[in-house]
Amino acid sequence: ERPNGQLAPLASTQKLEFNVCRPGGRGGEMSRTQVKVCFWVCLVIASRSLVTAARTCENPCAADEFQSAPLVVLCDGGLTCTATLNLDKFEELLVITFPTNLSEPSIRLESELDDMDLELEDPAGGTDGSATCVAGANKGCEERGGCDDTDDYCIDYEGMSWYYSGDEQPQAGIAAMVEQFKCQERTTRTMTVYVRANSAGIATVSSHNNDLQPCPQVMPGCQPCSEYEGCGTLETPSCDGSTVVECLPPTTTSVTATLTSMTDTSTSTWTTTRTTETKTATATSITGTTTIITHTSTETKVTTTKTTTLSTISSTATS
Repeated sequence: ERPNGQLAPLASTQKLEFNVCRPGGRGGEMSRTQVKVCFWVCLVIASRSLVTAARTCENPCAADEFQSAPLVVLCDGGLTCTATLNLDKFEELLVITFPTNLSEPSIRLESELDDMDLELEDPAGGTDGSATCVAGANKGCEERGGCDDTDDYCIDYEGMSWYYSGDEQPQAGIAAMVEQFKCQERTTRTMTVYVRANSAGIATVSSHNNDLQPCPQVMPGCQPCSEYEGCGTLETPSCDGSTVVECLPPTTTSVTATLTSMTDTSTSTWTTTRTTETKTATATSITGTTTIITHTSTETKVTTTKTTTLSTISSTATS
């Protein structure tokens, strides 16, 4: 089992022995340890089948990713995957990335009528970390000539031996143009393969590899579904590990808010009282005359009542 939980393929010379699952204890019974080991062996075999079925040429990426390159390496290998390219004149396209420690990768380009070239590059081979063309027809490539035959791995680069078919030209009605790269053993560093179109047209590329150890969590040529930029502003991408991405329309959520009306009444009272008071005084003079003096004062008390009412409006909003 690999660190990321995936299972490494068995080499052709390996085989599993299942003697541990046979009764060997007293009375022909299996011990507790034998039962546990047998259970894990069966679980591993079942898991291997699930992993192999999950990653295919049609769905080489995880279920929450989309395929952004024409070809993607399969960790368990053993399959030949094919893609069709439709390129404009002078267009160049990254077709596949071979990760470090990939066993015996190969790629083949075929076109019936159009002139296209394969180029093998080291994306960080330059002294300044820039890309270096290791082999191909381009004038900037280190190796432009092909090897003598398919068993001649004539290009040595960073501990790797590569076969290169050389630059081929299509012969209409006679033979298709075929160019090929393949590595003799395992890659010692990440390598990329480009197709450059010298004329507009259609070509077919196919790749094959054996196992990759360790298998990365995200394979080159796969991207998280959230990074897909082909959907509308309000749409959500939905992926299945292939080149097909479905753009889902936005979901509509209805929210209703209701404000209940309320009334608050307050009353204020002011009272003013007016009172009338009369005072009488009597005075008698020496002549015997009596005088009555009356003084009257009035005070009025008035009561005033003010009522204030505060109301809120009832409303309902829906979005």
